[in-house]
Amino acid sequence: QALPPPPPPEGETPFERRTRIDTFYKYLRDPFFPEDPPKNGELEGIIYTMEVVKAAKVEFDNETKLPLKAPGLLVLVHGSGDDEHGLMDLGVTLAKKMLANNWENNERSIVVVSLRGICENEFQPGSGYKWFRGFSPCPAPQALTYDIPNAVSKLNKFFQFAWRKFGTDETKSYLLGFSQGGYDCAVVRITGYAKWVS
Repeated sequence: QALPPPPPPEGETPFERRTRIDTFYKYLRDPFFPEDPPKNGELEGIIYTMEVVKAAKVEFDNETKLPLKAPGLLVLVHGSGDDEHGLMDLGVTLAKKMLANNWENNERSIVVVSLRGICENEFQPGSGYKWFRGFSPCPAPQALTYDIPNAVSKLNKFFQFAWRKFGTDETKSYLLGFSQGGYDCAVVRITGYAKWVS
C-alpha cells in the first residue's frame, strides 16, 4: 500500500504542496525529467544543500503516483570551520554504498541533506561556520548555556519538518555528524529528541 503524502510545512498552500511533491516524485520516477528538486534552501532556520541518490527499483502506486516506499533521509552535520557542502560527497558516497549493499532491496531512494552551522567562526571570520563557540573538547561557557541547546533545538525542529518537506519516511531517518556536528548529534540522541533518528 502506498504511503500517504506528507502533510504540508506550515504556511504552504495546498497548490504549493502538490507542485512540490509532484516535482520531487517525477524526478524519482523519470530519469529524463528535466527539473531536479531544488538543491539549496532553508528549513526551521537552518540552511541546507540536498542531493537525491536514486534507488534502482523504485515502484509507484498507480493511483497516487507516490512511491510504495518513500525515500530515506540522511542528514549530515559538519564540524567547526566548514559549511553545508563539506560532507556532501561523503554523504552521497555513503548513500550509494547503502544502495549497492541492497539496502531496502534497492527500492528506497535516499535524500541526503547537509546542514550549515548556525554560528560564524569567531576565530577566523569568513572561514566557515560552527554549531557552537569554542571547540568540541572545550566549548566556550556560552556554548554550554546557549549555543548547544539552541543548535539541538534547531536540529530537533529540522527533523520534525524534514520528512514533510522532502517527502521522506520519518522511520528511515539517519543523522551523521563530524567533530562539533558529532557532538550535537550525540546531544540530540542523549536528550531524547528525534527518537526516530538512528
